[in-house]
Parts: sequence; C-alpha cells; structure tokens
Amino acid sequence: MNRTMAEAKAHYKDSLGHGVKMVTEKTVKQNFPNPTGAAIKSFVIYANESTITVDASNESFSLAGEGAYAGIDNSFTYGVNSFINTVVTKNLIETRKFNNTSGAFGGLYLVTKDTNMLYRMVSDGTTVTAVRIMGFANKRGNKLPWFNGSQLTGTELVWV
Repeated sequence: MNRTMAEAKAHYKDSLGHGVKMVTEKTVKQNFPNPTGAAIKSFVIYANESTITVDASNESFSLAGEGAYAGIDNSFTYGVNSFINTVVTKNLIETRKFNNTSGAFGGLYLVTKDTNMLYRMVSDGTTVTAVRIMGFANKRGNKLPWFNGSQLTGTELVWV
C-alpha cells in the first residue's frame, strides 16, 4: 500500500469517533502490566522500547518488548483498513527495517526516539525507503493532525 499525505489525513479524520484514538506513551506505560486497559487502536504505535520484526510480504510487523515494555509483544498490519499512521522506533536501525523492495509500508510515518526525527516511507513503485522529512514545520499543509502538537516522544521533534 502507498498512502499519500492527503490520504493519511483523510483516513485520520474518517477514523475519529470509530474507536481509534491518539494514545500517548505515558498512557501505555500507566496501563502496564495490564496493556488491555489501553486503547488498542491508536494512530501511533510505540515501539521505542522494542525490537521490531518486519514482514514486507503482508505489510505486518511485530514487537518484542524490552525494558518497561518487557512482556508486551504485539503484531500489527499496515494497509487500507489499518488504523496505524505512525510507528515510534528506538533508533534509525529499527526504522530502516521497514525499507523493502515489495512496495510495502508506503506512506507510513516513523519517528526515531533517540534523535526525535520524523521519517516517511516513500515508494517509487517497488522500492520503499525511509526518507527524513525536512522543513516540515514550515509547511502548514504537511502537519500531521494525529501528532499532539509536536510532542510525541515527550520531547520536541526535530523538524529541520
């Protein structure tokens, strides 16, 4: 799938009121060790304390929790009916796991927790690569409404 910025925003607006929420990392941690108390359908998946395994053949990925997230091991699928717009990873190495030659994950946004930089998966038809979004704050039309301001990982995202 290759979701454009406009499609991602439309998907976000269409999903509101249908059980999909923006869940903060703090909320996820407060509900641990009972993660069922947190909303499962969040626009943002926090994998910043997890090792990610990616399967581009069916646009799915799974998390093996570490540290505060030990024991929280989830699987997610990205696609037309997926509520996921953004994945927070612990570093660029985990982010690059989403790079593929299957045309999968196009339009997915990724944030690296260690550097607080925003990436978007960009497709050329077959190859999909994480590309850092530059000068993002200067273009009002490019802002992502499911981000709570520019606070996603507890600190300001590095936009430029």
